[in-house]
Amino acid sequence: MKTLDSFVESKGSKEVALLGCGVSNTPLIPFFLSRGFSVTLRDALPLSALPKEVRDLTNRGLIIKSGDEWLSDLKEPLILRSPGMRPDRFPALIEAKLRGSTVTTELGLFLAVSPIRVFGVTGSDGKSTTASLTAAILRESGHRVFLGGNIGEPLLPHLDEMKKGDLAVAEISSFQLYDALSPPSVAAVTGITENHLDWHADFSEYVSAKRNILMPHGYRVLSADRTLPDGFEEDGVTAYFSTEQGKKELLSRYGDAPLAYLDGGFVCLTENKTEKRLFPISDFALPADYDKKNLFAAILLSRAFATENGIRSAAKTAKALPHRMEKVASVDGVIYYDSSIDSSPARTEASLSSLPFSPVVIMGGKNKGLSYGILPGLLAKRAKAVILTGENATALKNTLEKDPVFQESGVGLFLEDDMSAAVRRASMLTEAGDAVVLSPAAASFDRYKNFAARGEAFRRAVLSLKRTKNNSDHR
Repeated sequence: MKTLDSFVESKGSKEVALLGCGVSNTPLIPFFLSRGFSVTLRDALPLSALPKEVRDLTNRGLIIKSGDEWLSDLKEPLILRSPGMRPDRFPALIEAKLRGSTVTTELGLFLAVSPIRVFGVTGSDGKSTTASLTAAILRESGHRVFLGGNIGEPLLPHLDEMKKGDLAVAEISSFQLYDALSPPSVAAVTGITENHLDWHADFSEYVSAKRNILMPHGYRVLSADRTLPDGFEEDGVTAYFSTEQGKKELLSRYGDAPLAYLDGGFVCLTENKTEKRLFPISDFALPADYDKKNLFAAILLSRAFATENGIRSAAKTAKALPHRMEKVASVDGVIYYDSSIDSSPARTEASLSSLPFSPVVIMGGKNKGLSYGILPGLLAKRAKAVILTGENATALKNTLEKDPVFQESGVGLFLEDDMSAAVRRASMLTEAGDAVVLSPAAASFDRYKNFAARGEAFRRAVLSLKRTKNNSDHR
């Protein structure tokens, strides 16, 4: 494993280009400057649109190239792109790579130079919760843990804080795995379904990027309940988790493999066919079936460094992450849930299928090139009504209206201009005891910076509705 300094020395120059002034790259500016690098920030926005605190770093030697000239004379030997940038869509990046520059992301570089063991988590859904639970288990087991990556915290700036014996947990997206320089030490793949096909050339390329998380002949954690494309189980040691299959079935399929599953209401861990009954699943603080899968994945991923007490403690104190079936408020007896993280039809299916009730569903946004095929049957079975808003609302409406199963269900279908109007419509369609769920089944980038901003827009609309109701009650 190379250190950052030895990696840079191999490139022949301590020059780095940061493409995009976003969450991943902005913290890297002072980090690299403090290590004596020549740092060039390149951003398509005009200089005046960049944050003042970034512009002020020119006093410390930062070079900024912005606007139309942001990719001009791109010759730095180390180029760290924003994860959302697909490198082969920029001729300047293609030319830089041909000249020998290394192009990757902040996390892609961290994986190559990390001085500590990295637990990597990827998948089409459940990444953040699995990574967070893994970090919690390791911390409760007595380890110092750094949690970051796609979950929102870059890890590279913490490099100098990392000491022998520390551990890192990284949530890793397909965008980051696309050109990552090294796989993590161990990895979990929560599952693979169609996603991000507006970025990847096709599903095969998306799968290939996800497969880059696997270290050859290494240890990986996979779901026994979801069929994965070829290449995820070819070598190394594979552990399996399941909420749908019991011990007998798992042992017959996987033999001596490490296994996590439910038996008689208990969370069980089996290694070399020896079972440990850890704790009742009723002690787990997150109730959804998909959260149980995430817990089992985290247990298997961390098992070599975890204690039974650490696992139990982390499970009992787990908290749902924001925008993941998060309760926003109750208005006139109607509960509003924010699941803005549901940016694909598969994610919406997982969320709605976990509910013991049929909510009014608000959905729509920017299509990522994904099929809507599962939505008509899902909504016919699981929704009280459907409200569509966002860039793909009309396309979704056409898909639902043409489907005979959805037509025969009698589920109401409504089109609204924005989030506020969608929430108001939902309030008209519900009564005490009902629920409303924001589960978009689409990306947020048609109107919002990210899924969190979309969730906050939903929250504001619900709270505005609550204030309006309260003011009306007091008249």
